[in-house]
Amino acid sequence: MPRPRTLSPESITAAALEVGDREGPKAMSMRRIAAELGCDPMALYRHFGDREALLDAVADRALVDVPAPAPDDPWDTRLRAVLGGVRAAALRHPGIAEHVAARPPLGENGQRLGAAMLSALTDSGLPPGDVVRAFQALIAYGAAALAMAVRAGRRDARWEQAADTIGALPGGERSRELPAVGSDDQFEYGLHLILAGIRAEAGWVQLGAAQPVQEPAQERAGEQPDPPRQRDEHQRPERPGDPEDTESGGGERAAGDDPVHSGREPRVVGLESGHDLVE
Repeated sequence: MPRPRTLSPESITAAALEVGDREGPKAMSMRRIAAELGCDPMALYRHFGDREALLDAVADRALVDVPAPAPDDPWDTRLRAVLGGVRAAALRHPGIAEHVAARPPLGENGQRLGAAMLSALTDSGLPPGDVVRAFQALIAYGAAALAMAVRAGRRDARWEQAADTIGALPGGERSRELPAVGSDDQFEYGLHLILAGIRAEAGWVQLGAAQPVQEPAQERAGEQPDPPRQRDEHQRPERPGDPEDTESGGGERAAGDDPVHSGREPRVVGLESGHDLVE
């Protein structure tokens, strides 16, 4: 029987991580961890309320070696470093990797790396509300990619089946370039697409903030039009194809947009020859 160790949250999580590294996720039970520590399983509950709380702490400990990126690096480089570092660290600890994917750590290391991600997203140019939403999307992508890596990550019979199925779909192509599910290549390409989307969204926001919005001139005689106002920094510029373009672009309104037949209440916009104009 192992020599009893002094119990503390740190010693318990360290022992649990060692057990998981050697024996995999099935060994991550309170009884097995207690045996590793040479104590009664009930002694662990003095430090952790339940098994899930212990595994949360072990998952956070697995990320201790993931460095925070340099704050002067480009924002997208920093995000790549954090997400790639978390994925690599989790896969080095097979006993806890699946738990990291299911419940991204909220402990000291999780908070440290989360703060680095939020700082990078802020530097991307997104407005504050979108920073939080983009952060959540990146966490979801990283967790899903890690879960796939735990279960796959190599070209096997399933990969051959997926390649054949995709190649038979309209627009698909049977290619040896298809990344294996959960592989590094698949993770990197997916992250590239997400970062490209963030870059494009931030660009639209910055473009809109830089352009003045022209107010329509007042039609009443003797009244000067208001000076142009700057677009609010949180207001997104209209993109081609936005719903507003159908009303402001001067084109013909589709039949389905006719307010008289669509059930929408007409709106008076002016007078001409004594007759109300509606739209």
